[in-house]
Amino acid sequence: MKAEANHSTYILFWDNPVLGLLKEPNRHSAALMKSIHTERYSTLIRALIACRKEKGLSQTELARRVGRPQSYISKVENAERRLDVVEFLEICEAIGVEGGEVMRGV
Repeated sequence: MKAEANHSTYILFWDNPVLGLLKEPNRHSAALMKSIHTERYSTLIRALIACRKEKGLSQTELARRVGRPQSYISKVENAERRLDVVEFLEICEAIGVEGGEVMRGV
């Protein structure tokens, strides 16, 4: 008889000390994860990516300009990390675009 592997899913919520480490997504984790995947947020990130590419910047160069690792930019662009307003403005400044201009189409 084969032993079945126990494949539990753990989700880390570093910014929420109350929730900490959650085993299996539940109603709390689903609510926290949902907002990063809204169509408007995705549109905003696509606009940032388009601006970065229009300026001829690589993820590595943009990361250098904001003082973060390249993986930070990658996670933002792949919706693995949500930007707050200040981070959004820092990235816009590093790209050389106005935040309001980027948000117009959102």
